[in-house]
Amino acid sequence: MLSLADRQEIELMVLDYETRQAFTASLQPWGGGPDPLDQVVTIGEAMELWGRARNTIEMAIHLDQVHARQSGRTWLIAKSSLSARWGHPGASRQLANAA
Repeated sequence: MLSLADRQEIELMVLDYETRQAFTASLQPWGGGPDPLDQVVTIGEAMELWGRARNTIEMAIHLDQVHARQSGRTWLIAKSSLSARWGHPGASRQLANAA
């Protein structure tokens, strides 16, 4: 007797590629595509990726120079706004290492 998981796997193998893609996307709460949480970082992650001090990032948040939202005690900052402000992650460190 096949388990429910085995039966579901067999059904998925029978479906054509596009149907499988649509089915897989429907299982993701955000509807498929890239995970929206990959588009934000915390202050600690921003410090590591952009090589900036905590107070520099916090000041940018409070001056609305980057797009951020607080969830509890954690700030979630849009990577795109950090890149717009300070360039691609690691760019400042690469410049410092080249000098």
